[in-house]
Amino acid sequence: MTETTLQQDLAEMSSAEDFLLYFGIDFDPNVVEVSRLHILQRFHDYLQKGEGP
Repeated sequence: MTETTLQQDLAEMSSAEDFLLYFGIDFDPNVVEVSRLHILQRFHDYLQKGEGP
């Protein structure tokens, strides 16, 4: 997978479930429903750290 492909895939995701499914992370839908914003913020933070300065 190229960086461009990853960026395109990420751009198409619109929910916490999309991210979790894409990365093959098992999850409890009830937990995601309650923690949705925290999960998305954490993904955002991780992606920002993965990008260069």
